[in-house]
Amino acid sequence: MKQLLMASLVLLLYPGKAGAQRYSIHNAGQASRVEVTTDIGHYKATNTLKEGMLDASAGTIRCRIAVQDFDFGPIRVFQASTTIGRFLKAYMETGKYPDITYAGRITDLKEIDFTKDGTYEAKTEGTLTAHGVRKKIMIPVTFTVKNGTVAVESVFHLKPADDYKVRADTPAKYTYFNAVTVRLHAILIKS
Repeated sequence: MKQLLMASLVLLLYPGKAGAQRYSIHNAGQASRVEVTTDIGHYKATNTLKEGMLDASAGTIRCRIAVQDFDFGPIRVFQASTTIGRFLKAYMETGKYPDITYAGRITDLKEIDFTKDGTYEAKTEGTLTAHGVRKKIMIPVTFTVKNGTVAVESVFHLKPADDYKVRADTPAKYTYFNAVTVRLHAILIKS
């Protein structure tokens, strides 16, 4: 009991890294975005992160995007409802699977000093959940620490049809997006 009381007192008086090492997205928008380009080149969609969190002390990172918020940009008006509607309803089934999430950890955390301005290359290992499928993946990340904020940049590739069963719910199970490139940019602020 005495040790528990002493430990609690130490945490209250000297919070140290525990509170100071958490970063999160406060204002999404252009500062925190995900861009997806398909293998066939003429489909590009952007989205904003709804949640993003980095616990620099533990090396954990997680984020979430809402699938229905993908913006396909300047698709011609007569194509927009067909293309976007098909993507959201037939392929991504947003009624059943509204979000894409990632939860992982930084594998080389000891190489990064989040208290010192600089650019750090790292890898994260975690689980990406999309379309109801959970898959372990490695994602390369560049962390840029400047004035108490952390910019997160990443480019990685996914195979939605193969890895996440993203295909039209038709007898032929037609696939549109065999491979995509994902570009992530987020600004995290101490929380």
